[in-house]
Amino acid sequence: MSEVLKATAIGPSNIAFTKYWGQLDSVLVLANNDSISMTLGTCVARTTVCFSSEYGEDRVTLGFMGGEDVDVVGSKSARVVAQLDRLREMAGVDLKARVLSHTSFPEGAGIASSAAGFSALTLAASEALDLEFGRKELSIQTRLAGSGSACRSVYGGFVRWRAGETSETSCAEQIAPADHWQLRDIVAVVSKGEKKVSSLGGHRLAPTSPHYARRLELMPERNDRVQEAILTRDIEKLGVVTEEDAVDLHVMAMTSNPPVYYWNEGSVRLMREVREWRGEGVPCYFTFDAGPNAHIICEKGYEEEVVQRVKSLEVASSVLVNEPGEGSRVTLDHLF
Repeated sequence: MSEVLKATAIGPSNIAFTKYWGQLDSVLVLANNDSISMTLGTCVARTTVCFSSEYGEDRVTLGFMGGEDVDVVGSKSARVVAQLDRLREMAGVDLKARVLSHTSFPEGAGIASSAAGFSALTLAASEALDLEFGRKELSIQTRLAGSGSACRSVYGGFVRWRAGETSETSCAEQIAPADHWQLRDIVAVVSKGEKKVSSLGGHRLAPTSPHYARRLELMPERNDRVQEAILTRDIEKLGVVTEEDAVDLHVMAMTSNPPVYYWNEGSVRLMREVREWRGEGVPCYFTFDAGPNAHIICEKGYEEEVVQRVKSLEVASSVLVNEPGEGSRVTLDHLF
């Protein structure tokens, strides 16, 4: 009789108000600075992991919004298998696995697909293997998958990743639950193409920027300002720091050696428009992850106004609206 261990999990993406950029340790995925994010309710990955004695090898298949399911090979598959290997060793299981993950947003375009995917993968695999992790330990195990930002997706609402100095102290914690503040993250998708330089590549290049050391000096105070803004629900205070940090990250990318250019013409247009909208009485602010797509942050009452303004520009092929969402969670809705 064949042995089958199976589970499915939903892993959310998150948008960082202050960014993780550059690593203290690339093997343990330790960050050089804290980062703070909001977990997203719409941009998620649903991942089914099945371990079976009938499988002769591991197989990883991904499907993104608007695309077909594709078997993953090379470095992307290797990262998934390495995480499965770690968890299999912890559980004392040597069964091969099939992994199928469906994501509700475009791949590789700066909407934290790895955060969603690896948070879902880690929870689904650990659930299938009957590994009982508390949230803190799950955050650590998710970080070790190779995507640091994924550790923040373990929690819902508003989350701070404490960089720490060891694997045991580098983990996320919830600042406030999802219902604390009705913020909206309105994603203007100006490009669905996969970026030429991944976030992992950007982390490796970060220390080559002449601005990098100064940014690290600024981050403790910057993170504290963001956390206070979240706790007091101060959109202006949050927005000012969020824009400051986003521009900072992209300046570092553009001044690294070699330089990395994530923005495109649509990105620059949206930055300019958002600032003009504020002058017209619409309190909204932009941020970008390592990609061209703009995340526009506003409160619930301005959601419809901002969406209509973005659509009127015709620079975005689609608009995704996210409210604060739940962290990674198990579901019985399997993909196969």
